[in-house]
Amino acid sequence: MIRVNLQGQDVLLTGDINGQAVNAVYGSLKYEGGTYVFYSAGEFNDYSVDYQTYNLKEALERLEEDVNANSDEVAKEVGL
Repeated sequence: MIRVNLQGQDVLLTGDINGQAVNAVYGSLKYEGGTYVFYSAGEFNDYSVDYQTYNLKEALERLEEDVNANSDEVAKEVGL
């Protein structure tokens, strides 16, 4: 299971993906136009998701759900 934490605007991933430990900056979460928007980092920096909520906790929960639902793709993105 991967946990999503926020340090400033940086999205940090901790936990494990397919048995491999992960501790990486995954992107950033920014408040824009009244909602939280996630921007990926690295070579996938053209990817973004507008979570359409003004509630930070809700945005982080949705992001964590997305990360865990797409763990194989996330593993590639963070170099596992």
